[in-house]
Amino acid sequence: MAPVVDAVLETVSLTAGVQPASSAVLAKQILNGAPAGLFISAHPQWMDEVEKASMLVPGTRRLLAGNDIVLVAKVGRLEPFTLSQATILGEKFTGRIAIGDPEHVPAGRYAREALQGLGLWAQIEDRLAPALDARAALLAVEIGAVDLGLVYKTDALSAEGLHIVAEFPVSARPSIRYELALIEGANETARQIYASLLAEAGRSVLSEMGFILPPQ
Repeated sequence: MAPVVDAVLETVSLTAGVQPASSAVLAKQILNGAPAGLFISAHPQWMDEVEKASMLVPGTRRLLAGNDIVLVAKVGRLEPFTLSQATILGEKFTGRIAIGDPEHVPAGRYAREALQGLGLWAQIEDRLAPALDARAALLAVEIGAVDLGLVYKTDALSAEGLHIVAEFPVSARPSIRYELALIEGANETARQIYASLLAEAGRSVLSEMGFILPPQ
């Protein structure tokens, strides 16, 4: 079950298999006719776009899980610190900070929202290293291209050789929502994955991976 959950989060299940990508890319693929059965989006905006095109199976749009944005670094490279409105974030790292492109991917938008909530965005806006998606931002930290990255907490927890150096206070945490829905014409495999993710076994796996579960 775990590999299935990991593979389909923020993915569209195509007839050829599971296709991971950013929510924006996947939504555009669906709108352009990709043979999709299941869409899981990390931001409601992209689910809205597919729903407006009348491409969702009615009644199947559901909240799957939530997440957090955290600051991550290689073990031994940066020491943990506290994030608050008084933090001088620009002094905590050298070079640039990896982030999903805020103009195109949900992870970047959530990161920007969290930093703006603490009044810290202006400190680092000119030091961004925008990445194609959340996983690419994580990879930039893993290979040592940057000191620091703004990534999903679940990605940080599963990455080897990295540690979370700072978490946002509750007051500044963005509302990160993973939604899922079946696409019109969904095959039996897509329907089975959909049901499995919403069942108790699927919820348990998501919880173990660090996702925040909505009440049933």
